[in-house]
Amino acid sequence: MTPGKAVPYLASLAAVFARARAGDAIDVEGLTGPAKAAAVADLYAAHKLPLLVVCAEEDQARALARDVAFFLGRADDDADFIGQRQVVTLLPSETSPYDGGKLLPDPTRRMEMVSTLYALSQPFRPPIAITSLWGLLRRYIPKSALLAHSDYLLSGVDVSREEVLRHLAEGGYTSAPLVEDPGSFAVRGGIVDVFSPLYRQPLRLDFFGDTLESIRLFDPASQKSLAKLEEAYLIPTREIVLSKEVRTRGRDRLYSLAIDAGAMDRRRQAMLIDLEQGLYSTALEPYLPLFYDELAPLFAYLSSATRLVLDGPALLEELSQREWLRLAEACAERQEAGEPVVPVEAAFVHPDELRRRLERQKPIRFHGLRIAGGDGETKAGAPTPPETTARFAWDDHEALRQELHQRRGRAEVLDPLVERLRSWTGEGWRVFLTAHTETQLRRLQDLLEPHGLRTSLWSEPFPVIWEKLHGLSIPEVRLVPGALARGQIWPVERMVFIAEEEIFGQRQDRRPRRVAFDKEAFLSSLEEIQEGDFLVHVEFGVGVYRGLVSMSAGGAAGDFLLIEYLGNDKLYLPVTQLEKIQRYASGEGAIPRLDRLGGSRWASLKARVKAAIWEMAEELLKLYAARQVYEGFAFSSPDAYFREFEAAFAFEETPDQERAIKETIADMQRRRPMDRLVCGDVGFGKTEVAMRAAMKAVLDKKQVAVLVPTTVLALQHEQTFKERFAGYPVSVEMVSRFKTPEQIKAALERAKSHRLDILIGTHRLLSKDVQFADLGLLVVDEEHRFGVTHKEKIKQLASTVDCLTLTATPIPRTLNMAFSGVRDISIIQTPPTDRLAIRTFVSKFDEDAIREAIAAELSRGGQVYVVHNRVQSIGAMASLVKRLVPQARVAVGHGQMGEHQLEEVMVDFVQQKTNVLVCTTIIESGIDIPAVNTMIVNRADTFGLAQLYQLRGRVGRGKSRAYCYLLVPSPTNLTRDAQRRLAALMRFTELGSGFRIASHDMEIRGAGNLLGKQQSGHIAAIGLDLYLQLIEEVVQELKGERKAAEVEPQINLYLPAFLPDDYVPDQAQRLQLYKRLSGVRQEEELFALLEEIEDRFGRPPREVRNLAQAIELKILLRRLNAAGLDLAPGRVSFSLGEHCTLPPEAPIRLAMEPGGVWKFTPDMKLIRRLRDHELENPIAAAKNHLHKLIEYGSNAQL
Repeated sequence: MTPGKAVPYLASLAAVFARARAGDAIDVEGLTGPAKAAAVADLYAAHKLPLLVVCAEEDQARALARDVAFFLGRADDDADFIGQRQVVTLLPSETSPYDGGKLLPDPTRRMEMVSTLYALSQPFRPPIAITSLWGLLRRYIPKSALLAHSDYLLSGVDVSREEVLRHLAEGGYTSAPLVEDPGSFAVRGGIVDVFSPLYRQPLRLDFFGDTLESIRLFDPASQKSLAKLEEAYLIPTREIVLSKEVRTRGRDRLYSLAIDAGAMDRRRQAMLIDLEQGLYSTALEPYLPLFYDELAPLFAYLSSATRLVLDGPALLEELSQREWLRLAEACAERQEAGEPVVPVEAAFVHPDELRRRLERQKPIRFHGLRIAGGDGETKAGAPTPPETTARFAWDDHEALRQELHQRRGRAEVLDPLVERLRSWTGEGWRVFLTAHTETQLRRLQDLLEPHGLRTSLWSEPFPVIWEKLHGLSIPEVRLVPGALARGQIWPVERMVFIAEEEIFGQRQDRRPRRVAFDKEAFLSSLEEIQEGDFLVHVEFGVGVYRGLVSMSAGGAAGDFLLIEYLGNDKLYLPVTQLEKIQRYASGEGAIPRLDRLGGSRWASLKARVKAAIWEMAEELLKLYAARQVYEGFAFSSPDAYFREFEAAFAFEETPDQERAIKETIADMQRRRPMDRLVCGDVGFGKTEVAMRAAMKAVLDKKQVAVLVPTTVLALQHEQTFKERFAGYPVSVEMVSRFKTPEQIKAALERAKSHRLDILIGTHRLLSKDVQFADLGLLVVDEEHRFGVTHKEKIKQLASTVDCLTLTATPIPRTLNMAFSGVRDISIIQTPPTDRLAIRTFVSKFDEDAIREAIAAELSRGGQVYVVHNRVQSIGAMASLVKRLVPQARVAVGHGQMGEHQLEEVMVDFVQQKTNVLVCTTIIESGIDIPAVNTMIVNRADTFGLAQLYQLRGRVGRGKSRAYCYLLVPSPTNLTRDAQRRLAALMRFTELGSGFRIASHDMEIRGAGNLLGKQQSGHIAAIGLDLYLQLIEEVVQELKGERKAAEVEPQINLYLPAFLPDDYVPDQAQRLQLYKRLSGVRQEEELFALLEEIEDRFGRPPREVRNLAQAIELKILLRRLNAAGLDLAPGRVSFSLGEHCTLPPEAPIRLAMEPGGVWKFTPDMKLIRRLRDHELENPIAAAKNHLHKLIEYGSNAQL
């Protein structure tokens, strides 16, 4: 919305808002939901008032911020810089100095908090800030200290680079090889990359000496620059800034506090030593007031023109008193226990002081009293309110919601909505239907238009729509984009808002995460390789990587990969030939057999594997061809009823999920039987794909069988299907050993007589007594977990009906491409939820913390995982939980239990007969339990990063806020590696290399699951990357697409050609760049990569320019399929080789040219003597002659 929006949303409140502009305190009753957000937008837009809105709870503040963004027309998440936002939130972690350090603040929220404080202190301050009561009570780093430790940078101006780096280190930025996450920085010569929390993307600062030559935003995924900036702001990432002055003050005061309390133990001594050395520890956070003379209240950051908006002032007053008492009691308890703690008034604002400040501010008070009705007048007999008081009339859609829910599944499901829409539009009301996505808006339009309703679809922000419609009276329903939490009826304004949730049920925000690398996750990449890892050379086989070594060859310096083979044979591989090697990767930690340089074993092994691939691929092609011939049932196109089912999906489809659904429905409409595999992790949306297919089948009067490998999964699917199809005339049953014989018999009889639409079960469905009247779709979940006999029965069943197979194990996208036209695969790789949904805390092992975490979850009806990864002591852990939380129904699960025993434990947990599961990491990967929203991981410091990521992904599947508590012996005594792992997990951003490795390992298992046990053995023998390469070759050969022989030219420039370690300091990045350079095939691709390298690392030195020219020469030699090039003083020699495409007579003709500058030798070498003017730049001369040879060959072919 533009600040100059002339037409207010709430015209009935315009007069009282004018009083607010004049500086009066005002009271408005009846403002809730969308009306409250519209009021905030009106106050700012019409009167240019900067606002601070205070809500009682954090969730209310977040919801209000989203609604205000709708009425302002700004998607602030897309703003590159915080100064471009119109709405910011200040929501500090609700940790206190008196919780004994049990819960540590979330680093991401801490950075967001410091960013908002800084923005509020600047001329570019966002006009609307929204906070919670906790945000108002808390005290913060003094404004002067925050500004003193921040940097304002101007492009082209001199600034001390060392001073900037010192501020980054003191302000809590972590040094990293690659900058991917907020709060990190990297230094590469004159280039400084830094991710300031003020920006959505990181900054690249290009220094020449102490002159800042340029500032650029760059993409953390590709590391490429995006846009130039004239200025940039760098701020600390935390409130404790460890400059010498601040840390000395904090150290001295912490020492005095601990001595006075008699609590100078080893832990505090270690904290003091860390401070002396300038090291930060999260254990310092409770002592924030000690580091500054006096912390500042939030008011200190506000401009004098800022107006306060209190959302529910009476409740705020009550809660502030209650919160202060709680803090004071906790402080007193800690003091009595001999703990050194800061006084409450040093860290928080007293409610009395808060009240005085608020009264001086003359606040705008919103009261949430509901006033239903049509005219907004005061009740009869009530006194007329003064000019500073107003009441707003509104009504909700609860009755509509109930009617729609009751009609779910009927043909006339939308009639209650349609009747109301006709009434409102007929009476000239302005009606707006909001939906999160354009896809959902179009579905709404398709559903409404058959009822004769006039609709218009809009894509602009709501304020633009509002201005365009002003003064117009068109009886239509406007479909507008936006994420209003709920709708409302405004009788006086004669306006109606209806949110899609009120039509289709509650939706959940499911924004795709940004992925740290947009290239295929790690396949064929050397970026993560470590010394001692296995490598595969396509010609010499498996060896051990012993490092990147610099050495001279032929008088020129260069980098070489040292690979050690059997018998200590050593291969020094030039970095220009990295396309010949791949990182060995295989499932289950397989250790490969080393090869001997020059031995024959490797060549014969490759031949055997390729023969096996031929056999497998031929069988797959036969099956594919048979399916093409067989004529199955062609399902009809989706109708309005199916579209209504689609629209009722509670989430926004991710792009991958939407593609998988379209591919599946398209397959079902074909005559040949469908055989599609859908891959994606738990919660990525595979089951919804299956349920859409099931709905399509049922609508066409066909039955559906859903086959799963375990009873637990059968139970899970039964719950999921019944919940999704609730209200639709679709019957769902499940058969398993947990059903009685009578229940199973009844279900099977209904299936046989076509009185049952969807039957879910384990291998019991494959029994002879299971018969369907008209089976049209078979859904198989995790087929690889069935035995051989069952798999054969599944094949027979699937040969005549449409078959949809689901797997939670990722399949490499390259494998999908290799099998293009052989197997139909849909891959869902887009993660489903914003990771902010899971609050992650690191806590020392503390019985109170465990008790509080479990009790809090159970009090809201949820369930808890307690992960204890030692079977020997898991019983003791379960006993501890029972003692701490007697009301908990505790179960124990681990891998050493019998299969049926563990299954029964899991079924009881799924059915909520138990609510706390103390378990090892055996938590069922295929199970999605929405009620489990708290996880406690004991000894989290002993887990790997990828393992922690996978564990945490088991919670947060439902609608409630999820929490993950990582318990460690003591946060201050962790190893540096453990601290880094836990900090990475808490940052709520992509997990970088650890996550990529985890993805790769899962893809290996996925490839094995898809291709079978025998092929898994071949993958283990030669590595996944080479295996996939061979598959691609075989499939191409089967299709008759034989590849021409490719020659890899050898280049000898006798000049230093490499990436110096002072230019690219990180060895992993050097290897990755070498791999990318060696894989370049086109000059345009090379120039783009060189541009990226200069962008990321600065001006390239001579060695890098030589390397680039060597790669360019290789590109040109490949066009001729020539074997190589040698550059020696005064001459250049081209090795043509047997596959060279130059016409055979060409070398002879060149050798016969006058002047004798060309010479052709019997060993197929064409040598050119360089003329005097070419000696200054022999590489350029070599390129010119290569271009002439290429042109010569092209003309000869013509």
